[in-house]
Amino acid sequence: TATTPTYLSGLAYLNVASNRLSGQLPAAPQLAAANFVSVHSNRLSGSLPAGLLHNLTEMRYLMLQRNALSGGVPSEIGRLVKLSGLAMYENRLDLPLPEELGDAILLNDLRLQSNRINGTIPESIGNLVRLRYLDLYDNQMEGDIPPGIANLTNLKELYVQNEHLTPVRQR
Repeated sequence: TATTPTYLSGLAYLNVASNRLSGQLPAAPQLAAANFVSVHSNRLSGSLPAGLLHNLTEMRYLMLQRNALSGGVPSEIGRLVKLSGLAMYENRLDLPLPEELGDAILLNDLRLQSNRINGTIPESIGNLVRLRYLDLYDNQMEGDIPPGIANLTNLKELYVQNEHLTPVRQR
């Protein structure tokens, strides 16, 4: 597991995308001031470590897409009350989405397509009233799409076509 140098602690913007980085993400990055982190399109693998998001309270955009990350979206995601965009698509995520996702109430762009996410779409998704883009396409989710989806009146694009989900039109 890598560590983040302490001299990066004041960094607001970190972009190390498309650098062929490999290995796992550090457990507790020293990026408390960061509001934009992009490590997409690398070769990162393994589960997201516990504590990864603990101190990232200023985070607005977190881009982890196009890696080989496994596990799930950390429940700590709800602590990121300033988060506007989360992209973790095209990984190997295989755990259900946490209910705490609905605590990230400023989220307006959520891209989790092309993973192996199972379980159901959490009821708390209806709390994300600022959401404009929601992509859960190509996962292993099942069950009904929660009724709270009707609360997402700002939604412009919705992708939830999964063979195991009960489509909205079949209710």
